Amino acid sequence: MDGFFDNLYQPPAWWPTTLDVPSWVPDAYSKLTPEQLWVYSALPMAINIGFYWATAFAFFLADLTLHWRGDLARHKRQKRQVRHTTDWVKYTKTAVYVFLSQLLISVPTSVLVLPAWRWRGACHTCPLPSLPTLAWQVAVIFFCEEALFFYSHWMFHQKFFYKRFHKVHHEWIMPVGAAANYAHPVEHFLANVLPPISGPLLVGVHWNVVLVWFMVASVNVVKSHSGYNFDYLGSKEHDRHHESFVCEYGILGLFDWLHGTRYIDLIRAKVRARMDSSQEQRREAISSRAAR
Repeated sequence: MDGFFDNLYQPPAWWPTTLDVPSWVPDAYSKLTPEQLWVYSALPMAINIGFYWATAFAFFLADLTLHWRGDLARHKRQKRQVRHTTDWVKYTKTAVYVFLSQLLISVPTSVLVLPAWRWRGACHTCPLPSLPTLAWQVAVIFFCEEALFFYSHWMFHQKFFYKRFHKVHHEWIMPVGAAANYAHPVEHFLANVLPPISGPLLVGVHWNVVLVWFMVASVNVVKSHSGYNFDYLGSKEHDRHHESFVCEYGILGLFDWLHGTRYIDLIRAKVRARMDSSQEQRREAISSRAAR
């Protein structure tokens, strides 16, 4: 595995060997070497975007053959997607929009955050931490991602923010993989870009772990929006969110469980409401007969 990362850390032949940095650029950037710029900015962004579109392309091929492959159709959770013809114009516009968002928001962010990585002691040549240290660091990374995404996502569902920002993302009631990062620029930055980098910045984890984390996060966000619910690759929680709008705001379900916003909690609330309504109607009927 170390050899794999060692090869990744070598800048490609076309990468500049020197950086002509203007004098007005802050020291945090002016002292960067071309290798550091590659390892801590360009490489993670390439991995993030590359794995996003590789996964999205795999699900695109599935969507392309969905209507004549029964083995795929049975894995679509929202069966309306099987019965309806895919809007390929919307699909294409969404893919272009997402790619531009990544180029204009994600890529500049990867450059802006460089001083923060250096401040946290990002290192790709240091030895890996012990397994206990790695375990708690990874746990913190997942917790930060879950907390920041849940609360930012929940915030964007409040009336003021929804109609101004989050409505864009919910144009896809029956989502597809490529639409995972389809969002207003403000939401893309706050909910899609910041949560994945916050955990690694907080704990100062080894750079190999950061790159693996970006791979996992990119694949997972596309998978969660794919609409396919394979036994080993489920997307039903977030698919239910796009279907109902008022549940499953998180990724792992931890904060949905804490705040009672799981899909099962929604069903239970509806059942209780119907039972309360039926009991009230029976009480009114009994009172009416008694009055007569």
